[in-house]
Amino acid sequence: MAQSAQALKDIAQTLEQTIEDVTAREAAWAGRVEAPSRAAHHLQRLREIAAQRGGQRTRTEAVTQQAAVTDEEIRACEEELRALAGRVETLRQKLADWTGRAIG
Repeated sequence: MAQSAQALKDIAQTLEQTIEDVTAREAAWAGRVEAPSRAAHHLQRLREIAAQRGGQRTRTEAVTQQAAVTDEEIRACEEELRALAGRVETLRQKLADWTGRAIG
């Protein structure tokens, strides 16, 4: 009987140790199982950031194109102003010549 009691104690101790081992392994696996979900979350966040960057790139291209159009308009206006300034100078010179003949 003493041997069977000892055998039962050994079995109980083995079962307790096994339960502790299984519990520890479950806890270890639980951390590993959560890792893919964290990775999936980070991957989703990276995709969102990439999409935002893509939108920024599109806006940047639109702004760059608008700046080029505006720059061309400014160049055209500058050419017109230079032409008008030349005409004003010509008229000023004619007025000076006319005034010089009228007084002289």
